[in-house]
Parts: sequence; structure tokens; C-alpha cells
Amino acid sequence: MVVSSTVLDLPVHREKIRDACLKLRLFPLMMEHLPATSADAIRESRRLVNEANIYVGVFAHRYGFVPEGQEISITEMEYNLAKERGIDRLSFVMADDHPIVIGDVEFGTGADKIIAFKNRVLDETVVNFFTSPEQLSASVIFSLSQYVGPSSESFRLDGAQRELYEALVALNSELGIMYLGGLMTLGQVNNPDRLAQAAHGLRELMEKLAKYIDVPTVNKPPSLKERVRVLAERREIAIRNSGNRDGSKWLGEIDGHLQRFLSESDEFFDQFASDYVTRRRQTAEILRGLDPSATPLPEQLEELNIAKWRQCNDYFQGVSHHTRATVEDEFGMHLSELETLLLDRLAPHTSEDFAIIDELIREGEAGDTT
Repeated sequence: MVVSSTVLDLPVHREKIRDACLKLRLFPLMMEHLPATSADAIRESRRLVNEANIYVGVFAHRYGFVPEGQEISITEMEYNLAKERGIDRLSFVMADDHPIVIGDVEFGTGADKIIAFKNRVLDETVVNFFTSPEQLSASVIFSLSQYVGPSSESFRLDGAQRELYEALVALNSELGIMYLGGLMTLGQVNNPDRLAQAAHGLRELMEKLAKYIDVPTVNKPPSLKERVRVLAERREIAIRNSGNRDGSKWLGEIDGHLQRFLSESDEFFDQFASDYVTRRRQTAEILRGLDPSATPLPEQLEELNIAKWRQCNDYFQGVSHHTRATVEDEFGMHLSELETLLLDRLAPHTSEDFAIIDELIREGEAGDTT
């Protein structure tokens, strides 16, 4: 694939695109520095486009370098060649509300040419708009994921999944990437560990949500297994040293050794109960923070949603750590539960809405011959 854009005004964006491609194990062809002569620049840009089977064009407010003796820029030449070759063209245009500085804008003849060029792109291709380098990265990953599907058929999201992906990207592009990566891994039918690997991405998504909706994170306590191990050691010490131990029974008035163990047992169970309350509180805050209406739910319904969230989290954690055996149908059930919990808050729709979205996607794909 070849990445085509002006360079001086989009260094961060180009870096984000490169990283996005590498995440998908795609190698981007990019011309970061113009060759010494105009002829060399044209030759090199044509070589890159001719070697690619996908064209990614990024357009902002600069028209770019016009070689001596030519009327159009290198960037427009690359677009024309990609169109001439008939390779897929993915177009990304900077939105009007994207922050810019004056040096990123071209004036004079170049300004007229970039407007005309972008109008061509809008007429001839399906365009994605971006408001930040991070959103561009997420959009590129989403678009390119259609070409790196797990089977011979292209990877596709249904209407509800696409809606959720875009809602997660709106919170933070990394959240969208975690979700999309989990779905893509799940679809790798030849990957024997795909359920565990997909579960890892979904568990990370659930864990990282708190950070992006300003919910205080909870320090992860020592594992229950480790705390039980420590308590078991304290019990063995009490058995060896306490005069209250008679064979397999505890007898008599409590002495100092047994008292210490009982106190440590109380601390263990108090901490366990406290951890549960803390985790429940954080889950409630996450679900409330995801709801744009900020309308309090009836207590019974909120408790039900908290239980569903915790069940999904525990399931994905167990599967990702290979401590819970599962099958694809069970995985799909928990994935659907998680998607519903997120969609009901981030992008509430009816099932009829999603059917319409699916139909629009199918019509768009069938009618896209550019």
C-alpha cells in the first residue's frame, strides 16, 4: 500500500498512519523526502504507486510540491496514477474543526488548487473526515482491516459493530483499536488460540474505559491466590505453635498464637469484602459515565447491569489467562452482552435502526465502483 499526502504539514499524521499500518502487519510505501530533481521526484512517486495495490490519500490545506514544467503536484499525480491503475483508493480529508496553525495552510494559487483537488476526491471516492491524528489512525486501521480479514472473504463489521467502533473512537482511538483488534482476532479461524487472544483485547478495553471517562482507577490488589497462600502459611504457624490445637481440632481458651491467626483471618475476609465493594462501585461509575443522558437508573436495573458487566469481565479475564475453558458459542454470547451494554450507553439505537444501517452499508459496498 502507498501513503500519499503532503509532508511538511502532516508529519504527525503520517507517523500515525505508518504505525497503524504496521499494527495490521502491512508495510506502507511512503516518500518522506523529495529527490534532488523534479524528474527524480516524479519517477520515485510513480514507482511507489505502481508497486502498491492500495492507495491511501490524506488531504489537508496544502496542495504540495509542483515539479518544474508540470501543472499539478506530486500528490495529485499519485492520486491520478492510482485511479488510472484501478487500485482501491482510501481517502481521508482533514475536517474543518481540526486544529491547525497558519503554516499548515497554503495561500494563492495553491489554495485554489487544493480546494479543486479535494472536490475531485469527494466526487470520486468515499471520504473519511478526521479531526485529529489519533482519529485518523483509528479510521485508517478500520478501513485497512477490510483487507486483512481472517479468511478469503474480506473482514466486515455489521451495523451495530461499526456504530460501537465509531463511538469508542470518539472516546479515544485506542479503545476503538482494542475492540476492532479483538473482533479481527476472533475471526482468525486458523488461529488455535484466537479465543484467548480476542478475550485479552476485550478485557483490556473494559479495563481502560475508566481512564477515558474520568473514573478513578482502583489499584489492583494482590491476587486472591496469593492472599490465600499467605493466610495458609499463618494457619500452619498457628497449628505448630498454639496450645489450642489438639490433633485436627481446636480446643480450650484462645492463646496468643491462635488469636493472631484469627485476627489475620478477619483482616483477610474484611479486605475481600472491601475489594468487592470497591470493584462494584467502580463498575457502577463506569456504566454511569458511559451514559450521556446521565439519567439515574432504578437500583434494581443498575444492579443487574453491574452483574452483567462483572460477569463479562470475569469471563474474558479467565479465558485470556487460559484458566477458563470455553467454546465459540459461549464467547459470542458474552461478546454480544458486552456490545449491548456499551451500545445502550454510547450509541443507543433500536434493532430497526441497525437493520437500516446494515442495508446502507451493503448498498454502499455494492455501489462503490471507484
